[in-house]
Amino acid sequence: MGAATAVHPAVVVLDTDLENALITERILLPGGGLVFSAEFGFETSEVVVDNAILDSMTLTLVDPIGGQVAVLATLDGAGLIEAPDSPGALVLDPGTIRFRTMEPPVASELGGWQSFTITVELPPELRDLSLEFFVDLLSNLDGVPSRAFVGATAVPEPGTAAVAVAMGLAGWCVWRRRGLAGR
Repeated sequence: MGAATAVHPAVVVLDTDLENALITERILLPGGGLVFSAEFGFETSEVVVDNAILDSMTLTLVDPIGGQVAVLATLDGAGLIEAPDSPGALVLDPGTIRFRTMEPPVASELGGWQSFTITVELPPELRDLSLEFFVDLLSNLDGVPSRAFVGATAVPEPGTAAVAVAMGLAGWCVWRRRGLAGR
């Protein structure tokens, strides 16, 4: 099994080794969400060469009961591929996925992190379900180290914003009604 290290409770770092081609971190997400967000990053000492299989990381959401899969991103030394085509997986609308660069929460050991936050509006097939979030670090076993991190995963409850808006409207209506009654 590959190395997974908890840097602090919200960040996990995965490191390649010479024995494991695949190192996986699985995070269980409670049901009820419409939006998923996470922080992630990848760094490597590999040199990008045409037609070479590079170490990489892939982010995937899975419905463990229904079997639906959504590949969110793949990242290697050559860069980020957003919602890559993946046979058998859900096709994600690019307009529902947002990536933003960020400062990594982990010190660099291999020359610099490519670090991002991702926010995904979940497709209907994955909404309101308990999901599994997989971070897979693939090693080509060439002995050149690579690392990945993941942190701050969240699936906000669908009703949170709606409840806040409804409460605000109700408060405004009561305030308005009292104001009119006092005239």
